[in-house]
Amino acid sequence: MTNLVPYCDLKAGTLGYSFRSMSPPPAEKKSNVIQFSLTEGCSYATCKFCEMYDRGTYSVKTFPAFQEHVNLVLGALEFEGRFRVKDNVTIDRIFIGGGNALSVDTELLLDATQYALNEVRKFTGKIPRRLTLYGNTKDILSHDGSHGLTNLRCGGTCGACSIDRLGDRRGLELVYWGLESGNTDVLKLVGKGYTAEEAREAFKILNRSSIRSSIMVMPGLGGVAYSEPHIADTVAVLNEGRPEFITFIGLMVAPNTPYARWMEKEEERQINRRLTPTEIAEQTARIIELLSFETTVGVHGADVHTYCLNPVYVGATKLRDNADAKKLAVALRTSAFEQGLSTLDWTDVFLSE
Repeated sequence: MTNLVPYCDLKAGTLGYSFRSMSPPPAEKKSNVIQFSLTEGCSYATCKFCEMYDRGTYSVKTFPAFQEHVNLVLGALEFEGRFRVKDNVTIDRIFIGGGNALSVDTELLLDATQYALNEVRKFTGKIPRRLTLYGNTKDILSHDGSHGLTNLRCGGTCGACSIDRLGDRRGLELVYWGLESGNTDVLKLVGKGYTAEEAREAFKILNRSSIRSSIMVMPGLGGVAYSEPHIADTVAVLNEGRPEFITFIGLMVAPNTPYARWMEKEEERQINRRLTPTEIAEQTARIIELLSFETTVGVHGADVHTYCLNPVYVGATKLRDNADAKKLAVALRTSAFEQGLSTLDWTDVFLSE
């Protein structure tokens, strides 16, 4: 299945979609995925490096509004004759956005996911094999408990299970989660709103519920001054949490964000600086070569993920063990050398002795 302009962007401002792009992850833009909108904007929207969402624009559809939205989208697809089995291109996956849909109350999210799965099953004749959404650490922690993520994964509580609705036990399959760093100091300075210990607990909750995770990590976060703890602590959290997917998103910060202003002051005082492209590539390689579990690592270019600045990219690579991780790190370093990445970027800024 190939990437294309996702249906939610083709129909932005209509069928219950917002005018603002839902910005699905690259894997959720493919032709076998349909996107539904449950939230608009980000429930947190205070990360100091991010300008994707305006503060104060977060909203959640009611369940009747979400039902109407799903019906409108599938009705439009029916009218257009898109994504049908006869065309050998059919919907078999669902992404629910925008912002972080996992912020929604557990009961509403359970109703919404089950409704989407059931209606798409009616449309295609098959139960979608995967349903995913965005979430953050606090969202994961908020759904812990007897009626939390475990029920979202299996599709309902005992007595109201997805088996009754779908003939199969099916629910939330995977969460896209911006971990960014495993170091508490780095997380604090970029305004993530949680600690490394809370991230570890979130991993435990996801793993107990059998919900898979796709983690985003930001090389370059915190600058040179925080580079070593950022590497060491991120590796420690990843090796403990063992996510199924890891995507590296090299730091790309807009000039007027709080993080950018903080870094400018750090550079003026000559106590910190941004990483050069070479250093970002090296930090990525160092994190990868210390991974000790089976996972799939993505180091993509801007053609796949527009919110990243990876100076070296190799696409998605399956790692079976640490030996594979070390091979990928070598490949990244080799590619950086072959591209002639300069170590002299931003030479007007030096760390004080």
